[in-house]
Amino acid sequence: MKHTTRIKLVGILATFLIVLGVVLGIVYSKSNLQNKKSTSNQAIEETSSKLTKKASGTTLIIYFSHSGANYEGYRKVGNTQVIANYIKSKTNADIYRVIPAKAYPNKSLSKLEDIATEEKDNNARPSIKGTLPNVDNYENIFIGSPIWYSEYPMIMRTLFDKVDLNNKTIIPFVTDGGSGFGSTQEILRDQYPKATILKGFQVQGADVQDAQNDVNQWLTNLGY
Repeated sequence: MKHTTRIKLVGILATFLIVLGVVLGIVYSKSNLQNKKSTSNQAIEETSSKLTKKASGTTLIIYFSHSGANYEGYRKVGNTQVIANYIKSKTNADIYRVIPAKAYPNKSLSKLEDIATEEKDNNARPSIKGTLPNVDNYENIFIGSPIWYSEYPMIMRTLFDKVDLNNKTIIPFVTDGGSGFGSTQEILRDQYPKATILKGFQVQGADVQDAQNDVNQWLTNLGY
């Protein structure tokens, strides 16, 4: 009789321990899952906060734009300048225009092409008129340019050689005739390895007049 009672007690105790283990396992799993969710949410919030901080800091627009003879016809205001003005309207950023010390031809597209080809072949650094921009007090730098022969016009290389944008957030935008960004993204990464380069905006020259809504949406996605 005593032996049977002991067996029953041992069985009850074993069952209790099994049930206790299952309950503790469920509680631990729920707690671990909640911690993982909390960590994941925190990471998302931190990432969002960092992007917002970068996009809401002091901002400068630097751009080069060519007016006059163009593949789409004569442009009194250059295509890239139109996009730069859209960006300024949305962000209220400061703005600096890269102006060549020696103006490019604006009445003959073929002459412009000849000069642009020569500069590219010679890896030239055309002079920039006036004082270069002081970027010390800016966190975010929009860089705008037309695409010539699938890359930046060489006058932009002059700017890149003289203005250090490392440790800045660079936001590129380009206007083109069908080549998209070309090699400009690689050029920026090579020139400024310590910069953060955000998603850029690209539009063909023929579409710039209708691109304001697209520009605004792009800027909104960046946090502006």
